[in-house]
Amino acid sequence: MNSKKILIIEDNPKVEAQLQELLSEFKLFSASNLAEVNASLEAERFDLIIIDHDLKAEAGLSLFRRIQHQIPQAKVIMLAANNDIPLAVTATKLGITDFFQKPVPPEAFRAAVVRYLTQTEEPASPRAAVPWLRGQSQTLKQFFADLAAAVATTSNLLLVGEPGIDKRAAVDYIHAQSNYPNKKIVAFDLLSFKNQEASFWMTIQEAMAEPAPGAHQAEEERCGTLFLNNFSRMEKGFQLSLISFFSDRKARLDKRVLVVIGCDQLQGVEPQKFATLILPVLRQRKDDLPQLLAEYLALAAVKYDRQIVGLTPELLSCLMDFDFPGNYLELENMIDQAVLSLSSGTIGLKELPLNIAALLNVVDNKCARQGRLALREAKQVMEKELLAILEKKNGGDKAQTARFLDLPQTVVTDRIAELGDDLSD
Repeated sequence: MNSKKILIIEDNPKVEAQLQELLSEFKLFSASNLAEVNASLEAERFDLIIIDHDLKAEAGLSLFRRIQHQIPQAKVIMLAANNDIPLAVTATKLGITDFFQKPVPPEAFRAAVVRYLTQTEEPASPRAAVPWLRGQSQTLKQFFADLAAAVATTSNLLLVGEPGIDKRAAVDYIHAQSNYPNKKIVAFDLLSFKNQEASFWMTIQEAMAEPAPGAHQAEEERCGTLFLNNFSRMEKGFQLSLISFFSDRKARLDKRVLVVIGCDQLQGVEPQKFATLILPVLRQRKDDLPQLLAEYLALAAVKYDRQIVGLTPELLSCLMDFDFPGNYLELENMIDQAVLSLSSGTIGLKELPLNIAALLNVVDNKCARQGRLALREAKQVMEKELLAILEKKNGGDKAQTARFLDLPQTVVTDRIAELGDDLSD
């Protein structure tokens, strides 16, 4: 393990000296600015990179993005002066392996470094690699049945998913179930081709082209699945052209390529020769929520090196009544922030990052589940009763009712119309 190489990007001599002492058994290299970083990356291949976010010349997160373009799979630990939870969450979402507050805790920091330098990457099934694809609910079982049927009967697929659902992760799984899983996935964001349609069509035809006669192309180098995301955000004319193009697949296009078009909603487009697969939303999979919570909790505990026992029953009960408009990404962010706010023990309601709108959603659903009126409905009933009494009191004179309530008559009239003109119900 002594042969492992670590690059320390640090411009504070005291912090660098501490890291050098803690990691003296490894081959250490230092850099304090972008030029030195580039020179180091050109000269050596590093097993781990440590970046201080508080660099004077450039924020560590910005520097990490530059490094990520050169070494997409780099293992990176980031340091920061403050226990900034949003920064830590953002860093890990971008691909930072771990995050530590300065001064680093010696034992925990060394243990993390050793763990990242000794762990080996084991191949996992695409489904196992995606936490939200796990579970036993009827909703999830139906999704897998629909997926299998769609892949078996068509080579064109519309993948519909709400915000907070990682469509690319779903495409990885779909590709593994396709007829040509040994070929590669080619993915494009349609937004990057906005106002560049000519370039788009050339790119697509190149990606899907049949090999020239006599050409020897390795199977893994050919496109097996083409994924085009953000279909919903394109203009209607482009959408229709796209659907028509893949429905016909003219010219020398490989008709065996599975084309997956990712969209948030269908927006009135009803394509023929396309199967529609709707990704399961979290609010319809509450039977799976305890397992999903355990999955994300275990991932976060490892990611942030925390000793988390579990969740309190009160917290689980609260989350069971939450609709999760941001779906699995919202759940993951929520667990990440809760784990970061607690060094060890059991996570409870105190650590749950829910705003007032989310809490009202929980209360509404809890009341509905218990057969009681939700807050919005109770308010509407009370308002309707009040207006009914005033209408009778004022003989149906809305102007007089408006004066009594000290409101503009148009407001009162519009509200009565919203509640239903017959207030006596």
